[in-house]
Amino acid sequence: MQLLTVTQYMTVLKNKKQVTEHLNSNKDFLIRDYGSQWDNKACNKSDLLKEKYSHVKIYYGKNCSKVTVLEIK
Repeated sequence: MQLLTVTQYMTVLKNKKQVTEHLNSNKDFLIRDYGSQWDNKACNKSDLLKEKYSHVKIYYGKNCSKVTVLEIK
């Protein structure tokens, strides 16, 4: 299992349903993973699938105060 930490990018996602829709519509998230060579770069679902990530931990909401982990399929 490969996990990547990301945050919402250029939008405020308010709930898990919006986060899932945002991911599935191939919109961008901002990588916030210090161990990754792509830290502070934008990514979307197709980028993550190309790099063989299986799960993504997404911080969302006002001030990124909420978190969820989603499987990428």
